[in-house]
Amino acid sequence: PHLAPRLMDEAPDVRRAVGRAIFRLGPRARIFLPDMILAAQNPENREGVDRMLRRYERNGPDPASIPELTAQLQHDNETVRLLAAKFLGLAGPAAAESLPTLERLRADDPSEAVRKQAESACELILKPTLPPSSDG
Repeated sequence: PHLAPRLMDEAPDVRRAVGRAIFRLGPRARIFLPDMILAAQNPENREGVDRMLRRYERNGPDPASIPELTAQLQHDNETVRLLAAKFLGLAGPAAAESLPTLERLRADDPSEAVRKQAESACELILKPTLPPSSDG
């Protein structure tokens, strides 16, 4: 609870130190994805936040963060909506509860980039998972 607000700190040194501290948490740091995404709305933070977020693209968000990411789809900032949609898509079927909001974004968002990302996220969430092969 003490780290997340510091991602938006005015001092760049503080933001960098917090980013390093979060990174040290390893896979558990995925719970901070919504906080990292909010930090991206400041253009000054964008490059550092993008680097942080790349580390979590393979495994997607922590399932506990899906409601918060879904709420971010309605944020005023285009970057926040874009990144939230991206990570909900990376969550796959676990983010099914986000589909109604993503569908609205896909149809009505003023940003073409956000509409496309929402469409991609919907496809990833609805993509059927293949059962394990029984070849043996």
